[in-house]
Amino acid sequence: MTTELEMRPTIFAWLEERGMVTLWESKIFQNADVVGVRFGRRVGRAIPPLELVVVVESKIKDVAGVLSQAECHVGRCTESLVAMPAEHVAKMKPDTLLRFGRKGIGLLAVDAEVRLVIPPRLCQSPLHNIDLRRRLWRRVRNP
Repeated sequence: MTTELEMRPTIFAWLEERGMVTLWESKIFQNADVVGVRFGRRVGRAIPPLELVVVVESKIKDVAGVLSQAECHVGRCTESLVAMPAEHVAKMKPDTLLRFGRKGIGLLAVDAEVRLVIPPRLCQSPLHNIDLRRRLWRRVRNP
């Protein structure tokens, strides 16, 4: 993978395998590269409850930049992740990998498939935000 755009379909497929609907360049999360959302069962006309909101920022090499971007999403989604090419992740120093865990940000290694290298810290707080739920539901229903 040589560009963020080339990683996107693989990231989409990974999120969809986890039962999520995918959005890209979502302004809801300050132009996040990819957002995956999963809603609960809809009853009547009410907006269904949010079960999971995953924000993925992707970069080819700039670890400091992408960590800064992903940090902005912590607490505003249930999982904040960074996706980088697998060959770049394989060359990361242990100290660099520890930075992801300390910040609660997950790390994905992307090539033909996605591998979760560092799991993100889970946050439940945004699931009850009605404004966020409404905005995401609108995006999912009218892409």
